[in-house]
Amino acid sequence: MQSARLAAELRRSHRPITIQLDDWQPVIWRRAEVPLTATLNALHDVIQAAMTFDDYHLFEFRADGKRYAIPDPEWHSLRDRTYSAKTMRLGTLVDRGITQLAYTYDFGDDWRHTITIEAIADADPAVAYPHTIDGAGRAPPEDVGGIPGFELFLDAIADPKHEQHREL
Repeated sequence: MQSARLAAELRRSHRPITIQLDDWQPVIWRRAEVPLTATLNALHDVIQAAMTFDDYHLFEFRADGKRYAIPDPEWHSLRDRTYSAKTMRLGTLVDRGITQLAYTYDFGDDWRHTITIEAIADADPAVAYPHTIDGAGRAPPEDVGGIPGFELFLDAIADPKHEQHREL
């Protein structure tokens, strides 16, 4: 009975989260509301939509000393064990006291983000979750070449005389 009540509470509750791109100034960030029942794989989808990436590359979350991603037997033999992002729920991490996650997308471009989990709130039945509610800064385009490539991209598109302006 108690687990049924907890499951019903989780369905009604959501967490505002802040997604911030690391190593960039001015800060590029988004704020979204995500149900506590969402898996980390679903949170990955939210981040992809909020930052306008195209989901072409691998990703991982790190929290509490653990790596969460789509398990691949080759990764197990490397540095550390991979736990499934398809089964780990945001609510489970919140129950463990976790309020911040590290998220990396595209290990070539190495887009690192800090995900901050904010206070619990009751879900509004009139709102479809998850959804983005706020943000600032234009996120980098897919496959731009990481931080150095993003800097070049911004310089080139801002200057019509830049040799790569037309190409980019």
